[in-house]
Amino acid sequence: MHNGICVTDLYKKYGNNTVLNNINMTLMPGEIVGLVGTNGAGKSTLLSILCGLKRNYTGNVEIDGVNIRSMRRKKNIGCLIENPGLYPALTGMENIKYFTSFTDTVTTDEIKALVGALELGDFINKKVKKYSLGMKQRLGIAIALLGSPKYLLLDEPMRGVDPEVIPALRKYLVSRAREAGTGIMISSHILGEIESMCDRVIVLQAGRIIESIDLKEDAGSAEEDYIISSSETVQIEAFLREKGYSVRRTENKLMVRTRDTEVNELIKLLVANGLNLTGIAPYRENLEERFIKAIKQEEDQ
Repeated sequence: MHNGICVTDLYKKYGNNTVLNNINMTLMPGEIVGLVGTNGAGKSTLLSILCGLKRNYTGNVEIDGVNIRSMRRKKNIGCLIENPGLYPALTGMENIKYFTSFTDTVTTDEIKALVGALELGDFINKKVKKYSLGMKQRLGIAIALLGSPKYLLLDEPMRGVDPEVIPALRKYLVSRAREAGTGIMISSHILGEIESMCDRVIVLQAGRIIESIDLKEDAGSAEEDYIISSSETVQIEAFLREKGYSVRRTENKLMVRTRDTEVNELIKLLVANGLNLTGIAPYRENLEERFIKAIKQEEDQ
């Protein structure tokens, strides 16, 4: 049996409007995948299909080798899509106990652990109608994790959460992936949060995947870009090209691609040939820069 959530040739339409166009992607146990895109890109629709909330689509969605259409209960998936489906007249704990009836086995110890990990203790016995948006989000995540699902799908999980709580919530979600092997997909507009948590990032635009960014591969890359500071960048660029280096210019910056272990040799080479070098520093585009570039390239096509 194949592990992971596997999506093949997925299309979704509302009338004549195609909201998901030929989606092919995977989510494996133990990895965290970010889902980013502009408003209306199809992120919430895709997550809704993956957790079985929407069924009118073409293509194939499998969970551990089983077609999702044939699964009566999606016990391997926990999800928080858009707003948590909570009962405002009940307390937080009463909501949790209600949703435990949809899982096979949830122990008292598991509930206590979730309440503690998500810092719900101070208001767990208060009625949900008195909760802030951030409190509802945290309760929704706790409910999504009942029964320890193998996969967790979260739509804007940090929305409304108090800034002082976010680091602990982020750390907890990462620990679920690294220690419990939970496969997590997170949709968010907060690109800094996505970059700090995720192994991979999928960029959606107008229902299409326009780029897939492997953040782990980038972090461990043998080569990376270095910004060269000099009053003689034109001469340095010509010299390095002649020597076979990969050189490019971005926003008036001169960049050379080389290995970290070879930077000192590069500096010696430039100085030995009488070129004025005032500085060299590593440069890596952050997720926001790469996201903006991907969107712009798509719009320019």
